[in-house]
Amino acid sequence: MKKIFILSAFIALVIFSSCKKELEVQGPPVGSGPVTITVTTPTPAEAISSNQVYNFTGTINAPKGFRSGYLKVFNQTYLITGSNSVVNFLIPVVIQENLTVGLPVSYTIHAVDFDDNVQDFSGEFTVTQSLNASIIRPVSGVSAALMAGLSGDFMLRVNYDQAPTAIKVFITFDAGNVQIFDFNLVNPDEFYLDPTDAKGSHIAKKTILIPSSINAGIYDYVFEVTTPVETIALAQKVEVTKISTLFVIGDATTALWDINNPIPMTNIAPNQFNKSITLNGTPGGFKFVLAAGSWTVNWGTSETTPLTMGTEYTLVPNGGNLMVADTGDYVITVNFETNTFKIDAFSPPTTLFLVGGSTPAGWDPNSALPFTMLSAGVFQIYSPLDAGGGGYKFLPTFGSWTGDWGQKVGEAGKLIQEGEENCPVTESGFYRITVDFNTMTFVALKTSWGIIGDATIGAWTTDTNMVYVGGAEPYTWELTNYTYTAASFKFRANDAWTVNFGDDGANGSLEPNGANIPITAGVHTVRMTLAPTGYTYQVLP
Repeated sequence: MKKIFILSAFIALVIFSSCKKELEVQGPPVGSGPVTITVTTPTPAEAISSNQVYNFTGTINAPKGFRSGYLKVFNQTYLITGSNSVVNFLIPVVIQENLTVGLPVSYTIHAVDFDDNVQDFSGEFTVTQSLNASIIRPVSGVSAALMAGLSGDFMLRVNYDQAPTAIKVFITFDAGNVQIFDFNLVNPDEFYLDPTDAKGSHIAKKTILIPSSINAGIYDYVFEVTTPVETIALAQKVEVTKISTLFVIGDATTALWDINNPIPMTNIAPNQFNKSITLNGTPGGFKFVLAAGSWTVNWGTSETTPLTMGTEYTLVPNGGNLMVADTGDYVITVNFETNTFKIDAFSPPTTLFLVGGSTPAGWDPNSALPFTMLSAGVFQIYSPLDAGGGGYKFLPTFGSWTGDWGQKVGEAGKLIQEGEENCPVTESGFYRITVDFNTMTFVALKTSWGIIGDATIGAWTTDTNMVYVGGAEPYTWELTNYTYTAASFKFRANDAWTVNFGDDGANGSLEPNGANIPITAGVHTVRMTLAPTGYTYQVLP
């Protein structure tokens, strides 16, 4: 037994050794010899111009496999990567502009192989003055967003020994569509010495109108500076946004000419605005400003007489005052995509209808539910709303989507007609919806109903809750088989008197804040129906 055990152990050892050899992980290339570093550029004692990107190049030879390396210059470390025995490197380095001319600058290249052999190469170069045109940096870039439809300044700081013969900026706003703008080098507004810079750099500035039609985004542009001996280019990016604010100001408005309190317009779509507003007739006037508190960017008109309703006019930067002939309510529409504005007389609708997936009508305009008009421009309706139905909208005409109204994106309760979203429903329930075209707002109040009065056990202090019927009777609430005393009652919402109904004519119809409703003693079922066709109640039997 002992011999068999020893033999088995020997066989197992042989098998394990064989498997171990087969499973051995192969390492990096294995050769012989030390690590060597050969530098191609800079050459020994090379003079390099400041304020440029210079490429350090060379080769690292590591027969036992290159593990890691770096270049260190100007107290900055640049990693060298590779996976072979021979690694060719090219490392772009920005040569600083504030170095002393003629002073040697040292650098080190460090390399390690897989046997932890280390090799360092030390070299140096000298710095000469930057020659010809030398682009220091752009003055404006991606951090200074421009607005489509407005002018923006493209600015470049330039140092040179030989004066530039041309400076251009190439802007790519659309794929394949490069626009070229030349700087006027004899115009002191476009090329001038920077008085704040002790080194005597020049500023090149080109004011360019950003097309209003382009989309918001980040776009490429290139500065190109040409001298008698060279051309240098610098690629940059610029962020373009759409105009997101616009205000109305002037004697024709309630803001008068108070620049700190202009009247905000509604941003209905990118670069588009509207506003329902009361304007005073001539001689009052008004203008548009980009920002409260600043006249820097403003628009007016070239017209000198009152504007014609419904006519599109061209927006004129720093133009004259806009005027209307008569005092009244108007809708102002501004479109920077077309650089136009127009004014229409505003008349609130005389009818209004509710439609939407969250309502009993669905999205069929031919099933839309009629509002009740409370006063000129003010409408109200009671309706169940479903949070899972996708919301609702308002129609001025039954059976038609023309001129529909919704909510301004991102502004709850704000009523707009163009660029709107569906009015949202965050919680299912029975709502009172009030729409006011005088303030261009709507309010959806969720309600839960009860009965209150001296005919109930709670008297005039505590409500007795009703139950929502729903289903085939989506507008009905009821309190079944309740014992009343001979007295009176009313209906009210949310345990408060803010919203309540009574019956002024004792005829079964309900009026807001109406008279108390008498009831006989006994067990009754009371039903309340707040349908779009009318508000009624029943006492059964």
